[in-house]
Amino acid sequence: MTVKKYSQFGNISENYKKASGSQKAVNTELQTQNIHFMGSAQPFGRTAPNKLLTRKRKRSKHPLRDLRLQRGYTLEELADLTKLSPSYLSRLESGTRRLNADILQRLAHVLSCHPGDLLLTDAQSSKFVMMSRIQNENSEANDSTSSARFSAPDLPLYKVIHKNSKNFIDLENPQEWISRPHELIGIAGAMSFCLDMANNNFGPRYRSGDHIFAHPTRPLSPQCSVLLITQEGEVILGEFEGWQQTNDETDHCIVRTVELTQNNQLTTQKLNFSNDKIQMIYRVIGLMEAA
Repeated sequence: MTVKKYSQFGNISENYKKASGSQKAVNTELQTQNIHFMGSAQPFGRTAPNKLLTRKRKRSKHPLRDLRLQRGYTLEELADLTKLSPSYLSRLESGTRRLNADILQRLAHVLSCHPGDLLLTDAQSSKFVMMSRIQNENSEANDSTSSARFSAPDLPLYKVIHKNSKNFIDLENPQEWISRPHELIGIAGAMSFCLDMANNNFGPRYRSGDHIFAHPTRPLSPQCSVLLITQEGEVILGEFEGWQQTNDETDHCIVRTVELTQNNQLTTQKLNFSNDKIQMIYRVIGLMEAA
């Protein structure tokens, strides 16, 4: 009897091995059946051969998308209100298409915002659009300023005219009056200017038709863009290098300019202006690109 019991246990062990082998066969068969819809697993710690499969899609940080979602519009609803196609709006939100002045005004009207609120900032784009989207220096960015955004256009827009190899601005006759961007609300003496269509010597940063915004009192820092107007009315647009004091203890402003020649070559030069030769110097805080 004892031998028989041991043999029974031995049979049970053999049956278990057979059952285990049959279970593996079933699992293998299931894997074979499911292979048409199950992808092959990647070993832990390794990346997939195709990076496009594992790369996460970056969410758009364009303010147009944020404002659209805040107002509760879908792309199709906003497209119907603005008479633009949903695909075009999608490209605007992704940054593959640029806003021109006409579409900017149309979107601002539908979204009940200032056109400047739809412009990209440095933190949102690698392009030069708004060089530093500063906080309102008057600390009035609350409900009291929201009504000011919809006021009548009160920011003068001047044209930079190229004449006799120099650039000039007629400060007594603005070309038109435009609405202020958020950064210049409540700033007395602020101005904007655009380049003459025939003026193409300000390098790759500025183009004809760009609206460039200048702040009259914001402190200058090295490598910031500045608009300098001499006592003779000549306009210098470049990067601020700093102030230097000469032997006669006169302060001089150093500005580095980049110009595009007729041969499409960039030339760089440093200009030196004594303090008594400067009529005004503004810090350029950003621009609205031309269409």
